[in-house]
Amino acid sequence: MSYIYGNISPKNHPLFWDGMKYYYNAGVNASRLNTSRLTDFSQFFRGGTFVDAPDFSTKAMKRADNMFVSCGNMRTIPLPLDCTNCTIYSNMFSGCSNLREVSFVGTINGNINLASSQHLYVDSVLSICFCYASGTLTLSNAISNYATMMVKVVNGKLVISTDPDSITLAQYMTDKGCILVFS
Repeated sequence: MSYIYGNISPKNHPLFWDGMKYYYNAGVNASRLNTSRLTDFSQFFRGGTFVDAPDFSTKAMKRADNMFVSCGNMRTIPLPLDCTNCTIYSNMFSGCSNLREVSFVGTINGNINLASSQHLYVDSVLSICFCYASGTLTLSNAISNYATMMVKVVNGKLVISTDPDSITLAQYMTDKGCILVFS
């Protein structure tokens, strides 16, 4: 089995990137990519034309800046993004205007901007908010009504709740010391 290490930016490895763009065109190859040891996902899927992101592992991910930048067709990231070791998220989802489904595991310490993702499902937003430990989460104005939905942590998961002890999503993020912005 082969593994990829180091900086794999398009500038440093153009042939690899040409191959990756071929690999991720819908219908060409549906196999899972082994990225279990990859730490730098910077620009990894940049400009991808897929609707559903391929199955890939992010358990070693330390850097995710521009990871999905300009993936305007992408609607779903099927596997949770493991943010346990990640510290850089800038422009991770910039230009992902059709993104609906994404989930996270681990702890998010940083800023994630999902303002261009105006179709995010409630479960996606709840997953992201649950993982936040510090930083700013920016969401689209189109889903600003999510700020007032009542939530509660149940069985290690943030869920919508009608219980009297529920709080708004905005208050949940504030109580965690995080900032929730709609832009």
